[in-house]
Amino acid sequence: MLGSIAALGATATLGLTQVKTAALNMATPPLTQAEMTAVDTAMGKKGKYVEAENTYTVPLPRNDLKVTVKGEAVPISFGFGGWVSVKKTMDGKSAVLMSDTVLLEEEVNPLISAAHANGLEISAIHNHFFYEQPRIFYMHLHGMGTVADLAKSYAATIKNNKLFPANQPSVTAPTRTAKEIFDLPALDKIVGKTGAVNGATYKYTIGRDDQQITAMGAEMTANIGLNSWASFAGSADAAH
Repeated sequence: MLGSIAALGATATLGLTQVKTAALNMATPPLTQAEMTAVDTAMGKKGKYVEAENTYTVPLPRNDLKVTVKGEAVPISFGFGGWVSVKKTMDGKSAVLMSDTVLLEEEVNPLISAAHANGLEISAIHNHFFYEQPRIFYMHLHGMGTVADLAKSYAATIKNNKLFPANQPSVTAPTRTAKEIFDLPALDKIVGKTGAVNGATYKYTIGRDDQQITAMGAEMTANIGLNSWASFAGSADAAH
């Protein structure tokens, strides 16, 4: 039986508006290959395009950190990775960027200043965990503009932080993945969803497909941050 706790999270977004589907029969325009390449170039890392949501996401793990929860080491994939996502507004006239950044206490104020200097705004600063060491803060950023301009602004914002991919150390794969550690079919049956294996972590990300929510003219979906999540790490008998 699984013991202890799972990491739980909910992503914050700004200016959310519930929209009646009948009044808004339009789909988010897709990103072009040139726009996705602009993001890759600015970040120095390839992202992933989710066609069902027309959203492009670059993961930003903090592999430079060694994190414990209640004194026990946990993998970075347990909940200590940030991300940046872009998608177009529903009218196709602009694009929206949203990001969740994983920061040490002393990194919060410098990143606020860098974001403002590069035309981005802060939508939330909060914690996800209790009892973690070092203390970790999560800061959400957002902006509007062209995809290329947003990518350049975001890259300039984080270039002096460990978040920036070029500033991250190389990592080795874990000796055992979550597929070997946990009974995944049993977990999926309990949760009623299929999770995703990320190294030694198994994570559920649950969006709100029953709602149509907009922010800054863009539809908010799971891959741009409108989701709740739960992660499992550790062992089958002593899980976090």
